[in-house]
Amino acid sequence: PYWAVDALNLYWDGLKGRKWVLYVPNAGHGLEQHYKDGSRDRKRALSGLAAFVRHQIAGKPMPTLRWRHDDADGKLRITVHGTPSPLGARLWVAKSPTRDFRQARWVEQPAEINDGTVTGQVAPPEDGYLAFYADVDYKIDELPYHLSTQIRVVGSGGK
Repeated sequence: PYWAVDALNLYWDGLKGRKWVLYVPNAGHGLEQHYKDGSRDRKRALSGLAAFVRHQIAGKPMPTLRWRHDDADGKLRITVHGTPSPLGARLWVAKSPTRDFRQARWVEQPAEINDGTVTGQVAPPEDGYLAFYADVDYKIDELPYHLSTQIRVVGSGGK
């Protein structure tokens, strides 16, 4: 395969210090997000980079995110604790017949925010594989930007 969509999970815990991740759904090497209407842009990638720079220049700390993937009531669940509380949130979900997600289309699904905690859940795949992650919204100086969680990949039968 080209690369495992969840490759970050192999080394995330070994990275020292504060860390953040931003996935750009339905984008290739050019980081252009492709939308349902056929349009595309680099806003997600560029606003994330600009927000990081603004936080550093202003001496304002980046948001702190902690997340946990687990299962509950027959669903795959992710819980994200954000400080400060995220302004918005969603899940991005993709399905593939194999663990190769290069041709998969990421689809946005709702997530809930209660007291700074984001919760999202999806049904496990009946066949093939499913990948998902949470995406949360923040602003700095009125510049909106996104942060992501690690991706979880689950096969049919929970493998």
